[in-house]
Amino acid sequence: MKEIAALGASSLLLLVSAARAAEFEGVLQSRIVNVETSRLVTMLGGDATDAHKVFAVPLERFVALAGPDSGVQVKEADLKVKGSKVRLDDEAHGIYIIIDTNSGVVSIVKPKDKAYLEWTKSDRQRVNAPNEAAQESMQDQAAKKGDGKDAATAQVEAKPLGKTQTINDMKTSAFEAHSGATTVLAWITPEYKEIARIYKVFQSGDQRLNSSPAADSGIERTLAAQGLPVRVQTFDPSGYHIRELLGIEKKALASDLFSAPADYAKRTLEDTNKAAAAK
Repeated sequence: MKEIAALGASSLLLLVSAARAAEFEGVLQSRIVNVETSRLVTMLGGDATDAHKVFAVPLERFVALAGPDSGVQVKEADLKVKGSKVRLDDEAHGIYIIIDTNSGVVSIVKPKDKAYLEWTKSDRQRVNAPNEAAQESMQDQAAKKGDGKDAATAQVEAKPLGKTQTINDMKTSAFEAHSGATTVLAWITPEYKEIARIYKVFQSGDQRLNSSPAADSGIERTLAAQGLPVRVQTFDPSGYHIRELLGIEKKALASDLFSAPADYAKRTLEDTNKAAAAK
């Protein structure tokens, strides 16, 4: 799963597609902006710890600062969608990822090796089981120490703020959510319901590939119930993170983009485990 982990809270956070979205075919243009805490302090001083003051800074001001050692990283990516399948190209790691939202199968394709790693729903459950068990144990211990409530794992609610804004030609409404030290301001559109359905699938249960603090806290699943997030602004101890949907282009896409070439070698979780054990 290293290839997926390497993407971290980048484009995988933007797997906004649709389970059973046969009616949608095209490309989603997305952008991720990560701002380190040190950069926030330089820009805002004492206000760098105030989520609402951070959210109020125009996004393009951060984008203009992006560069090596700037404390601001910007990454853009196109997500290709055809029915129930999604493809994400990650040129930096020399791979592309294909996800079938109906079957839950994830294929990580590496053209250089003419091979692909296939992960099924069962594979992910087995890999994630130790972490889930550890998390449950921590929750039990927290409950015994206090009154049975754990702020970090409590039910998360998305509070409507009564504000609207047109972002990238999409009409959105503002929602705010909190979990522990994480605060999220999300701008969500009721449009593109066929795309919002895939987003919801990716934020539910064991299909979720999102490793961000907002996802771990359950905030992403809460937002998914509201519609399609166009811009999600997350503030937590690690810094400021913005995920944005820049545009939606409906277009026909070739079917072979959404499957590994027939002559590529298929590798499974068992193959990976055997190779690791042999070292």
